[in-house]
Amino acid sequence: MELAPLIRFQGQGEDMKELDNFVQLGQISWLWMNSKLHEDWSTRLMSRNTIPPISLGQYEILHGNDGIPVAYASWAYFSEDAELRYIRDPSLIRLEDWNSGDRLWFVDYVSPFSVKHTLALKSVLRERFSDRFARGLRVTPGGKTGRVLTYFGENVPEGWRTTADEQILSHFSDK
Repeated sequence: MELAPLIRFQGQGEDMKELDNFVQLGQISWLWMNSKLHEDWSTRLMSRNTIPPISLGQYEILHGNDGIPVAYASWAYFSEDAELRYIRDPSLIRLEDWNSGDRLWFVDYVSPFSVKHTLALKSVLRERFSDRFARGLRVTPGGKTGRVLTYFGENVPEGWRTTADEQILSHFSDK
């Protein structure tokens, strides 16, 4: 039996980008496996929630001093329709939804080891999106329903908080 030839990555161009994407996927997978919330979720769901943000650069991974990943977050820019679909059933998120509008959502937030890492990731995201508000669906391990939470960047004016609440409530006012 003849073995398939091995591919060597020489550290240039698209080859390195692909290799880096695999490295990122491995780190995120490791964090999912160590998360009480994510550990039993399917690989199909993991790929649906991690591959698009990796390829779009819409994620953040924090590493400890030893280089080991300790926290991860991903985000999407939903259209109003994509946002509503996502709220009703997060498994319906489609590839084209990740950059379909201007409504910022944190899709994944994984920090399985320490509150210190969770707070560090929150700080990084508040700085990255300092002039924006974002939402996230949050569930607890074993929970069947989620809550919509709103997060505010460090420079978001107080008046936007009311606007953010009104925007999300408008989905449910006449439904």
